[in-house]
Amino acid sequence: MNVCKHRWLIISIIAIALVTIDTIVRGVDIALFAFPLNVLLALLWLTGVAHLWRKRIKAAGEFMLSAEATKISFVLMAIVGIVLGTQAEPRTTSLSVITAILFTLTHLSLITLRGWRNAKGIRWRFTLLHCGLILLLGAGFWGAPDRHVVRMALERGERSSIAYSTSGGAENLGYEIELSEIRTERDDAGRLTAIEADVVVDGKSAKLSVNHPASKGFGTKIYIINDGRDGYAVIEVIDEPWHYLSLVGIVMLLAGAVMMFAMGPKKVNK
Repeated sequence: MNVCKHRWLIISIIAIALVTIDTIVRGVDIALFAFPLNVLLALLWLTGVAHLWRKRIKAAGEFMLSAEATKISFVLMAIVGIVLGTQAEPRTTSLSVITAILFTLTHLSLITLRGWRNAKGIRWRFTLLHCGLILLLGAGFWGAPDRHVVRMALERGERSSIAYSTSGGAENLGYEIELSEIRTERDDAGRLTAIEADVVVDGKSAKLSVNHPASKGFGTKIYIINDGRDGYAVIEVIDEPWHYLSLVGIVMLLAGAVMMFAMGPKKVNK
């Protein structure tokens, strides 16, 4: 009983400390952890998870594999989703969010190792589902420092290779983007309902519309922003090299779910 009380006391102290720090500090500059540092940290984290599993560090290991840790993970992800969803500018770089995601990733990894060893007959379904979730969540977490967003404003017939980051700094893309044509549709009240543009990216023609970007190289997507002014468009370029790892996670999740529904639960002979 005393161990349980101390455990929850420690968790409460950590939570209060993180929230307090977040109210004082705006957030962590995750750009400092860009490649290759984020990859090195991810490998160190994996090494720590493997050590925790092999050595069965009593206090930490038992807790991270407990039902309590599962409940905490669900609650943390629900809180993170609700809080970030209600913020105009989500603070994904706050210490509270980073700690919650890292806790959930560690818990998922440990129970996946336990399920792979113990879930006889359904281990592939279990592993695909959980590994897919780990990849999906982990790619967004560890890949966040490598995500880079810049924008440029172009008029019809204009071309440029200079874009601007969210902090306002000018950057050279290394290639030109030209806005050849832009088409908009409006409702009776004059509100913009659709926008579509023909662009030339590094000498290659492409068509952009809302939620339908063009690809440029590995992990780079080019979007059109719904600005609303005729003959004018805001082009957004997002570099997200970990994007494909997220797609692998989604495929694994779907494969595990299909196997689970198609094959059903494993029957245990008594």
